[in-house]
Amino acid sequence: MTNLIKMTEKPYLVQRRRIRQFYWKGRILKLGMNQRQAFEAQRAADTAALNGVVYLAMLLRRHQLITAEEIEHLHSMMSKPLNLNENADNPLVQNIHQHLDEQFAAILKLI
Repeated sequence: MTNLIKMTEKPYLVQRRRIRQFYWKGRILKLGMNQRQAFEAQRAADTAALNGVVYLAMLLRRHQLITAEEIEHLHSMMSKPLNLNENADNPLVQNIHQHLDEQFAAILKLI
C-alpha cells in the first residue's frame, strides 16, 4: 500500500497508463498476436507518434508560432530516452536518434 502512495504523484497518469497496458495485453490475447507482432505494432505506433510530433513542430515553426529555443527544448526532451546507457549499443535506437536529430535540424533551418 505504501508503495502505491509513493508512486502516485500523478495518479491520473499512472492509472491511465495501467489501463492502457491491461487493454493492450487483453487485445493481444484476443487477436492471437504473438510477441513479435506486438513489438511491430508498438514500433509502428511509436513511429507514427514521432512523425506526428516532428510534423507539428515543423508547422508551428513555419508559421512562427514556436521559437528556436522551444524547438531545441522539444528535441532534447524527445532525445532523453534515446540517450540512456542501456540504449547505447542498440543500432535501432541509434538510427532513430540520428533521424530525430536530422529532422529537428531541418526544422530549425525553416526560418
